[in-house]
Amino acid sequence: MARELKTPSGPAVDPEAAARAVFGVLAKKVSEGELQGTLGLLPKELKELWPKA
Repeated sequence: MARELKTPSGPAVDPEAAARAVFGVLAKKVSEGELQGTLGLLPKELKELWPKA
């Protein structure tokens, strides 16, 4: 994974922090059944970033 994500304006963003933030929101807003289906499609490296319950 890249060490930083470039943004059109503003500072670069840490990709791991960005992924964790997105996953955190999804974990709160998406049903358990939908999450399990989605998690099953993710590569191991991304699954490891998923918030632990």
